[in-house]
Amino acid sequence: IGDRMGRAIDHLGSADAHRAFSKALAGFAAEARKVVEQQHRGALVYAGGDDVLAFVALPEALACAGALRKAFNDAMVTACGALAADMRPTLSVGIGIGHVMESMGDLLALGRQAEREAKRDRNALAMLAVKLSGGTRVWRAQWDTEPVRLLTDATTLLRDRIPSRKVYEIAKILTRLPKPDEANGDGWARVLALEVKRALSRIEGSGLRPDEVGLSLDPKAGYAALQDEVGAWVDRLLIARTFDRAAIRERRSQEVAA
Repeated sequence: IGDRMGRAIDHLGSADAHRAFSKALAGFAAEARKVVEQQHRGALVYAGGDDVLAFVALPEALACAGALRKAFNDAMVTACGALAADMRPTLSVGIGIGHVMESMGDLLALGRQAEREAKRDRNALAMLAVKLSGGTRVWRAQWDTEPVRLLTDATTLLRDRIPSRKVYEIAKILTRLPKPDEANGDGWARVLALEVKRALSRIEGSGLRPDEVGLSLDPKAGYAALQDEVGAWVDRLLIARTFDRAAIRERRSQEVAA
């Protein structure tokens, strides 16, 4: 869904500019259908203006999200070329990851919840996956941080360097330590950093340093910041694992079909 649409509309200076804006949005809606259904084997439910709802198989979801974002940005360059780049609307995309056997209503609710997560930062991609243990796992990042690349790097890390059980072990460290608003004293940031470093050092072979897996773990940042950093890292890797497993299943099914 588009971000700051109202602000852009307010800054369009003429009736012609408003008509061009409406035409560009209609063009984006038509392009969204092509992106979803022709390029990524999905099912478009709704495309109206800046709002798109679709069902897409998980192996196609990231590429589809990136293609929709590009199509929207191209439309806004055409419609709002007179506005400064930071005044043009951007597209936030939420991906709700559920099971194919879940009801359409539950999947829709999951997607809308993921959309709200993406809108928290704007110009962002957010993923929300249902955990087997109950609840949901959320990870989001703004587009300028290249979230698709971050997830791809996380997949490579899981395949080549760090077992998923180690990621779960680090997740348990967070649950054992107090929440930031319950922590007394200044030493908890150092405790968290040391615990995570110790877990990484025990990986079979020579172990890993935090910087080798995308963590900085600077206690000077404070306990709350470290909790956020490690929690986001865990969520990113485990969501990347979900995408990777879906891709593996699809490859196997194609091999069987062949």
